Amino acid sequence: MDATGKTYVGLHNRTYTLDKKLGSGGEGDVYAVRNNHSQVAKVFKAVKPGREDKLKAMISLNIQSRINGIVRLTFPEDIRYENGHMVGFVMPTVDDTLRLFKVCREKDKDKDAIFPNYGWKHAVIIAYNIAELVEYLHKNNVIIGDFNPNNFVIDGAHGGMSVFVDCDSFDITDPKTGRSFPCEVAFPEVAAPELQSVHSFKGMHTVESDNFSLAMHIFRLLMNNMDD
Repeated sequence: MDATGKTYVGLHNRTYTLDKKLGSGGEGDVYAVRNNHSQVAKVFKAVKPGREDKLKAMISLNIQSRINGIVRLTFPEDIRYENGHMVGFVMPTVDDTLRLFKVCREKDKDKDAIFPNYGWKHAVIIAYNIAELVEYLHKNNVIIGDFNPNNFVIDGAHGGMSVFVDCDSFDITDPKTGRSFPCEVAFPEVAAPELQSVHSFKGMHTVESDNFSLAMHIFRLLMNNMDD
């Protein structure tokens, strides 16, 4: 169902009117917010049990999506309701579309258009920026879990700054209640060895498994996507 033109209410009675659809995924659709370029809205196709509580807990963490004025995370900034029912959330806008897996390729037309002289220096800068972002999240008691390369966007306008999208899958703990909201997915190609044989990823992600996945992505960056 197309939500264009519909108006929703946030946690503190702020209203959001949706504009054109920007994209669609397995869990929901993303829309522009009318007269507000700095934020977009995700509309769930179906709301899973506990999702509203997790979003509230994420907002209470006070994680900064913008670091030094630049968007680095699409962390939830508000929850949207329709007739008292949670239907989605609001997050920062990310204008860039260059995904990490494209940057890792030796030749890619999208990468070449943004980085026409791409070389080792660019790879090291991007790797550093991703590692810095992972460290920031870990220091704030957030485990990433799903290191899908589609979840990393590279900001060409700021020299290879990394932006982490799809943050609502993060593994977090509510600081007020102690309730855990585990990440239930993983990207097998870069998952830590201890995750390769489990039947469920729920509750299995750790800082150490995050660091293993981070190392795999850095290796791919520096070695032009070769990790065999």
